Amino acid sequence: MIFEIKNGIIKKGSYEFQKRALAEQSKQFDERLIKNENNKLIEGLFSNLFWINNNTVFCVIEDTCILEGLMQIRVRKLCQIMGIKIVQTEGLPLNEYQQAEAIFLTNMVKGVRCVRKIDDLYHNKHSIIDKLQESLMISLDD
Repeated sequence: MIFEIKNGIIKKGSYEFQKRALAEQSKQFDERLIKNENNKLIEGLFSNLFWINNNTVFCVIEDTCILEGLMQIRVRKLCQIMGIKIVQTEGLPLNEYQQAEAIFLTNMVKGVRCVRKIDDLYHNKHSIIDKLQESLMISLDD
């Protein structure tokens, strides 16, 4: 399921779009992905979006997102510390998500979550996701 934003109408701190999306949300989904007016996936309803290709982690430029991503910042820093290449983009084009090796979402409540399925396409978990989850658990213990 995709919830759409048009022309930057929705501002940070506004939860009206979340209430509307939740009212429409089916119980069979954990999250909804949001696309912008350029048909690019930019985040989840309550999460920041990341994807992996060729052992490179991609994330959306913070200014493009509605959500302020504290966990996104933490994951980007972890990637740098662990020597994992990270690239910030304006989003994942809808016609390219099928080529992603893995897709994951982050937030402060649930940490790093692998996206298993979008529409009828299944995605695999990736070793980078495992490393990030493990590193986050270790850093939380400190």
